[in-house]
Amino acid sequence: MVKASVIILNYNGSRFLDKLFETLSNQTFKDLEVIFLDNASTDDGRKVLKKALNKTTTRQLRVRVIGSSMSLGFCRGNNTCLRLAEGEYIMFLNNAGATVLNLQYSELAK
Repeated sequence: MVKASVIILNYNGSRFLDKLFETLSNQTFKDLEVIFLDNASTDDGRKVLKKALNKTTTRQLRVRVIGSSMSLGFCRGNNTCLRLAEGEYIMFLNNAGATVLNLQYSELAK
């Protein structure tokens, strides 16, 4: 079991994905899993995601990617990911919310 599960819903947020996964990989708190749900995006998010996850810096992340052919919406999408989460703590993160991570993870490390 991991200490924290980070749940991220994505809908047409390809412009945020590089920074998001760069920030996740730079965390000092490493006992985490990332559950990433693409909520039927129509942009190039899958291509950007694949590129971001193939970078050397992000390869150590434990990432589970779920693709949905139809939009599950905010609540259903998060609940779908929550059922898969193994962490003692759960963090729901917006795909554009990468800049706040260090503060929040530092509290888990105590």
